[in-house]
Amino acid sequence: MLEQSSLDAPTTPLPVIDLVRVPSAASALAPRFRVEKELGRGGTGVVYLARDTRIDRAVAIKVLLGGGFAGQVPRQRLLSEATTVARLDHPNIVRLYEVGEFEDVPYLVLEYVSGETLRQRSLRQPFTPTQAAEVVATLARAVEHAHANGVIHRDLKPQNVLLASGPDDALVPKLTDFGIAKRVGEDSDLTGTGVLLGTPVYMAPEQAASRRGAISPRTDVYSLGAILYELLTGRPPYLDLNEDPAQVAMRVILVNPTPPRSVRPTTPPGLEAICLKCLEKSPEQRYPTALQMAEDLDRWLRGEVPTARPPSRFKRVMDRVTTRRFLSATAVLLLVVTTVVLGVLLAFARPVDPPDPQEEIERRLAKGEAVTLIGETGLPTWHRWALGPASLTTSGVYLDGTAAFKPDDYSLLELVSDPMTDRYRLTAEVRDDTPTNAVSDELRTVGLYCGYRHAQLPDVGEVHRFMSIEFADRMLPKDIRPNRPHQHRARAELKTIGRAVNDATAGLESHWFGAVRFDPTENTHDVSEKPFRSWRTITVEVTPEGLEAYWGTKATGVRFGQWSARELDLWSRQWPPFSFPVPVGTPAPDVLGWVPRSPLGVIACGTPVSVRKVVVEPLPDH
Repeated sequence: MLEQSSLDAPTTPLPVIDLVRVPSAASALAPRFRVEKELGRGGTGVVYLARDTRIDRAVAIKVLLGGGFAGQVPRQRLLSEATTVARLDHPNIVRLYEVGEFEDVPYLVLEYVSGETLRQRSLRQPFTPTQAAEVVATLARAVEHAHANGVIHRDLKPQNVLLASGPDDALVPKLTDFGIAKRVGEDSDLTGTGVLLGTPVYMAPEQAASRRGAISPRTDVYSLGAILYELLTGRPPYLDLNEDPAQVAMRVILVNPTPPRSVRPTTPPGLEAICLKCLEKSPEQRYPTALQMAEDLDRWLRGEVPTARPPSRFKRVMDRVTTRRFLSATAVLLLVVTTVVLGVLLAFARPVDPPDPQEEIERRLAKGEAVTLIGETGLPTWHRWALGPASLTTSGVYLDGTAAFKPDDYSLLELVSDPMTDRYRLTAEVRDDTPTNAVSDELRTVGLYCGYRHAQLPDVGEVHRFMSIEFADRMLPKDIRPNRPHQHRARAELKTIGRAVNDATAGLESHWFGAVRFDPTENTHDVSEKPFRSWRTITVEVTPEGLEAYWGTKATGVRFGQWSARELDLWSRQWPPFSFPVPVGTPAPDVLGWVPRSPLGVIACGTPVSVRKVVVEPLPDH
């Protein structure tokens, strides 16, 4: 729903609260509340940091985006949230101080938590298994307190957990955003049957199916398991494969999540068992209460065996079974019809193992479908380090759906191992995150690559060869000239990288095919004046006839150039291409020659890079 975090705030204070009724909303909180900045916003509400001048206390104030013109349902939901939170008094739940309304503009005054969200912290610095167990056990006790007071949250997710600092810098999670919470025993509910509210990748199957009558405390237990899953593996139980919420909800209902140890083999078996017990499709097979989940996590933290057990071999087999059997034609017609109906129902109702992400990408590409490789969650659908590796972090829709990594040297983040065709288009938004205080006199670049080939030479080392489209959104100190306009160049190059057996870079050679000029970020000559944060769109089209590259989209961008397959093949067959210690008589590797149907992805040379909206699209034959 709504994320409160100082990290999402603009750099300049916002003088008003309401985006529609500016004068009345500002006066509604003045002079008692002095608004300092925006903390976060959701679909219907916005949260501001303010200071209660009467008692000199920092508070978070939540108002509706539409102010006095907001619809009746958002107004009722805001007041319902106030009524819900007022029931709760727990150190790990954000407190409600008061509810106010001025000139028909309702607002809530909440406890201000200065730390980041659990989601932001996990992206910035992964949790250890012990930290994950401690945080989720604390959250589970807070959820149990809500359940004991007749409140089911229904939107538990890392974005709705704020982290305060405790003694000795310990993390103190605080649960927030009860906007769609359900009060047990009350018939009035602003969410009707069939309406999907919440975040599908964290919601329980009964909630994803919009079965309002099936919502229970075990629904929140499932979401606690989803949070634990993400802290253990670095990703939610279900990846966003560029689907609409209804499709994601259908996978939640029908598909079993990949076991955490299959995603991250270092996950302790005991924590995996606890996590999978929470994520059971049937509510009856989960922990009955959040407290029992917390107690099982405590057992694991003490070195004891938790009550949750890994799924048996029989259960794993049964989860893979899909019944589609028909009796022989000599059977009674009624029996045949009954069997067909039951077979279809079981085929769609029984959970099945999730598809392998790499195989799913290749399947869709083989069908001619465009595939989003990095979408709104910021999580690559599939990836591996072809060269590197580097530390990969991701951020979801609240943080622009961005994947970022910071390599020490050249790194290649492979996003597709086989495009399944020799005609395709690769498009992405790339950002050079070089720090403004960088002092290196060596140009560091970021971009996309395709046509990747790799070979291992015995007793010598590795050879990597690929075509790259790279740029640097900063000027070298030696190139800065006062009062002199300067343009950067984005360039297309055929690169060959040699890496010796001791893993030290032994050689690098580039053949420059073409370039386009562009204005650097903010068009400034002082690299310390402003940060370099402009997104640059790059488009590459590969066909058997050759390669085209564009600065921007093909429709609106500037073309680097067009190079024939013969030209690319000629240059890529040169050997040896660099000062690489190749003994006399060493045969040329089999990576020579241009092959359009090859791995592709993102490249960074010794500098941080962010990338988002990465799409590969098969092109029709001409």
